Amino acid sequence: MRILVCDNDDKYCRIITEYIMSNLDESSESVVETFNSAKDLVAFCLDNKPDILFLDIELGDINGIEVAKYFRDEFPNLIIVYISSHYDYVFSCFETEPLSFLKKPIDRVEFNKTFQMIVKKYRMLHKFVNVRWQNEVVNLEIKDICYIEGYNRHLNYHLYNGDSYEVIGKIDQTYNDLKIYGFVKSHQGFIVNMMYVKSINDKEICLKNGETVPLSFRRKSASKEIFYNYINRRY
Repeated sequence: MRILVCDNDDKYCRIITEYIMSNLDESSESVVETFNSAKDLVAFCLDNKPDILFLDIELGDINGIEVAKYFRDEFPNLIIVYISSHYDYVFSCFETEPLSFLKKPIDRVEFNKTFQMIVKKYRMLHKFVNVRWQNEVVNLEIKDICYIEGYNRHLNYHLYNGDSYEVIGKIDQTYNDLKIYGFVKSHQGFIVNMMYVKSINDKEICLKNGETVPLSFRRKSASKEIFYNYINRRY
């Protein structure tokens, strides 16, 4: 795990780093990097993909929520935890889909609970499915799958980055395997990763990468309910 901490007060960078290290075992290959400005943080992430970000909201020259909006577009699977002295920011954070919000001064017990949530989320994101494609087995991380299209016992895995893999398989069996990871069956021939859902209307689901998938009338109510429950669980 590449864990980043950004706070303009170096004291909190040291405290959070200490708390993180106390939650990692000796065999962990996790790396912790600290930053005191949004500029340095963004510059680092241009060449290094982050997994987890502890982000101060009051960074001085810029609001941390604005920084998170940029990161959410660039790194859809980034796990964000805000840190702030004020609870007033809580509702302003929702748009950037944070995992949690820690209030300063940071309670160590609360931090440890949050870190366990982070580990659970990270492990879930990095699970993968095996598919046979062009005579070889390919491991597709669940976090990279945007949606799956099924037709005539064929499945087309569409990844968020635009890649796709067409394999032999059954849509119902695949949905049963993936629904525990936040997938919804929007149509007889489509399974969608709710992580990438931007909005739902009466006829289709709009995804964060600009694509759309059909939404059948029969599955409309259930799909919307599952999606709204998914959003609520994130906060």
